[in-house]
Amino acid sequence: MNKQGTIILLDTNQDDCTTLCKSLTSLGHNNKCIGFTNSAEATQYMRDNLSDIFILLQSTGTPSVEIPNTRNMVYMHETFDSAKLPYMLLMLTQPQFTEKQHTFIHSYYIPDTVEKVNTTLSLVVSFWRDHVFPPKVMPFV
Repeated sequence: MNKQGTIILLDTNQDDCTTLCKSLTSLGHNNKCIGFTNSAEATQYMRDNLSDIFILLQSTGTPSVEIPNTRNMVYMHETFDSAKLPYMLLMLTQPQFTEKQHTFIHSYYIPDTVEKVNTTLSLVVSFWRDHVFPPKVMPFV
């Protein structure tokens, strides 16, 4: 997991993407944050830069990102409010898509006010930056 890697934000509103990325940076998250409103563009960016991805934060209102054969397991920590974060996936890429296996987080969030979403997403980023997942994670087949 590249904890210094890029945070990808996928939302239906470009202004919200920009505001949320700036807010995450202002809260002390030093990761590069890139916002997308188009799932196909986000998918292409991730395929081209997969080993640099730390976390994908996606609104439940946007179409899914298509990164094949990456879903590994569902993981939800009790500190996250499932009314705001319906589910989170720990993703493990296969070596055929990158030079080596790479793990990143895919978290869906429910749209709300920018302030509430920002607080929720900041908690997610902070949690995964500090979290140590099991060293051996088997790919989902």
